[in-house]
Amino acid sequence: MSDFPLLQTTREDLNFLKHRWLDLVGQYGGTDAAKERWFVTLSERYSERSRFYHNLHHIAEMLRLLDSLVGAQDIEAVSVAAWFHDAVYDTWKSDNEERSADLASQALGELWARAETVAEVRQLILATKKHEGEGFRPSARLFLDADLSILGAGEEVYLQYSEAIRRVKLRQHIYIKPRRAMRIVQCLDSVGILDSSPSLYRAWICCLP
Repeated sequence: MSDFPLLQTTREDLNFLKHRWLDLVGQYGGTDAAKERWFVTLSERYSERSRFYHNLHHIAEMLRLLDSLVGAQDIEAVSVAAWFHDAVYDTWKSDNEERSADLASQALGELWARAETVAEVRQLILATKKHEGEGFRPSARLFLDADLSILGAGEEVYLQYSEAIRRVKLRQHIYIKPRRAMRIVQCLDSVGILDSSPSLYRAWICCLP
């Protein structure tokens, strides 16, 4: 049994992700074999034993949140970016975002995505390095907010998240108690990182202890 059951990928997540992936890449002209291969590749990456939080459950939660907040005309790029933004995750390296963006470019090239989509997805993934959305359109800022939505989770979920990250990052992570999470959200908001979705911000505030 997982040490972090509330962060664990569920069968519901897997079913949702499969259908969501097929809907997303169905608009591209790549072969069915390529679409299936990249789904398997991403699923394997996000299922690595070293991952406790940055897994398929995290991707499913991001996509569900984005589906509820982002309009249909903007959902493509942010959804693809959600799939790839943590595809490369090595806590001892500082170029995870760049390598994840490169992987996304490779996949989108094989799937025959538009050049504009590839460029936007790369920009979104690279923005997760510092989570600075200045100059981005609202859907892009919502993508960055969604990536941090765990900070507004209930206390039990947040406790498991904090411990999971501590295990993964070891000496690189500073443990943050749930009662201090409000300070984090307020700090992020003060520098404009959480200014793209008032409804999401209010939801976070309601969830925090």
